[in-house]
Amino acid sequence: MDINSCYTYLQGKGMNGSDSALTNNNNNNLSPALREQQIKFQQQLLHLKQQQQLQQSLLIQHFQQQQQQLVQHHEKQLEESFKEYLHRQKLEQQQKIEQERKEKERLDGIRKREKREQSAVASNEVKQRLLEFVLSKKQREAVINSVSNSPTGSNK
Repeated sequence: MDINSCYTYLQGKGMNGSDSALTNNNNNNLSPALREQQIKFQQQLLHLKQQQQLQQSLLIQHFQQQQQQLVQHHEKQLEESFKEYLHRQKLEQQQKIEQERKEKERLDGIRKREKREQSAVASNEVKQRLLEFVLSKKQREAVINSVSNSPTGSNK
């Protein structure tokens, strides 16, 4: 039989652990030794109930402390995770800005180079066509000069 069932049993008999139970008329029918034993038992039972309530209170308090610590730990983890996220976003933004700056510098360099090359330096294709044109012009002139200097060409 556990403590609670004993206590319930005794309450049914008129022994509820209070001072009024000691003055109950039913106690008058008991022998003094049995009455003293019942009083000790009631005191022990009351003491055990108080200990149980104290332990339960301590257990609840300990649970609440652990729960609070867990909540604080989770909040700290969330805060750190959010800080890391913001840091990554900032780095990505900086990298994007740096890439855009480098691309702009590259394009500006190409534009400047194109302007310089247009006014001063011809491309390889233009050089090749110019060379072909000059050579063909020289060949035509050579053919014209040879035709005009030949004996058959001068008799005509």
